[in-house]
Amino acid sequence: MKGKLLLFFSVILALGILLINGYKDENISIRPLYKTSTMRGLHITRTEEGSVGWELMAEDAVFSREDDKVVIASLELRIFNEPKIYLTGSSGIYDVEREIFVFDRPVEMSTSYGKFTTDSLTWSSKSGLVKTDDIVKFKGKNFLIEGKGLSAKIKEKKIKILDNVKGTFYL
Repeated sequence: MKGKLLLFFSVILALGILLINGYKDENISIRPLYKTSTMRGLHITRTEEGSVGWELMAEDAVFSREDDKVVIASLELRIFNEPKIYLTGSSGIYDVEREIFVFDRPVEMSTSYGKFTTDSLTWSSKSGLVKTDDIVKFKGKNFLIEGKGLSAKIKEKKIKILDNVKGTFYL
C-alpha cells in the first residue's frame, strides 16, 4: 500500500513540474519597477572653462532613468580648485541634473592642509559648497580640530566648523 501511495504522489509531482515548466503565456510581460542601468568602473570628467573642474571615479554605478540619479559605490572625487580636494566615500548618490554629490560613511576629504573625516557629506558642483551636519575631525600636521557640522566654500577657500568646536595644536 505504501508503495502505491508513493508512486501516486511521485506521478502527481512529475505532472505538476511538467505543467509548470511547459506553461507559456505570450501575454505575460515582466516590467522592472525602476528603469536602471549598471556599470562597473565609472569615470566621469567635468570640464569647466576649458580645464578639468572635477573628476569622479567609482567601482560600481547604478543609473536611474526615472530621476537622473546615479548610485555609486567605492567612490573618489577630485576637485581641481586651489587647493585641490580629494573626497572618498564607501557609497553615494550623484544627482546629475542638480550637480550634487551626497557621500556616505566613511567620508574623507583631503587637502594640502590636512584631512577631514565625517559620516556623510554633500557637495554642490554648481555652488562649490561642501556641508555636513555630522561630527567632523580635521587633522593636520600640527593640529586636530573637532566639531559638529561643516560648511565650506571651496572657491572662496573658507571652511567653518559649526558647533562644539575643540582644537588641539601641537608645537
